[in-house]
Amino acid sequence: MAVHTNSDIADRFDEIADLLEIEGANPFRIRAYRNASRMLRSLGVEIAEMRDSSVCCGFGGSFSFEFPEVASVVLEKKLANIATTGADVVITDNPGCLTHLRGGLDVRGQPSSSQRPFVRLGHELAHPALAEIALVGACYGLVHRALGAVSLVGPVRMDYEKALGAVRSAAQELSRFVESIYDEA
Repeated sequence: MAVHTNSDIADRFDEIADLLEIEGANPFRIRAYRNASRMLRSLGVEIAEMRDSSVCCGFGGSFSFEFPEVASVVLEKKLANIATTGADVVITDNPGCLTHLRGGLDVRGQPSSSQRPFVRLGHELAHPALAEIALVGACYGLVHRALGAVSLVGPVRMDYEKALGAVRSAAQELSRFVESIYDEA
């Protein structure tokens, strides 16, 4: 699998937008490619696509409940592919996958709470009115159990480095607070 930097991907998005302009395509479609390019260049972190990213994580609605042994094998492969990227953040647009992956990490004692922030871009938020909105969040809770999430909502073109830092810090503070309550009990 070829590794592409954010800049490489942003360049391709700009090229597509240029071709769409020449073609006289819908200006909203052109703007979507320009916005994606601008967002990738402003992230402050590199995006890496994992091997077999389009392959199911094993959750599949009721599949993981009906066939837990098969779902577990599929999950193991997905977690291994995530591990090979070396990424600190995993982004998915599917809440079922998010739950399944976090559960898999929790069972293994790997950090999945405040150390792993998430980003959801407008088109992933399931309502057309949210197309220009981004959601940046991080979970808080106990070491092996997420209890909630701190989220920041803003424009797709926000400063992601600052947003990720803010939600990560807030989640860590809330986690410390929750741990202190559990320690007292």
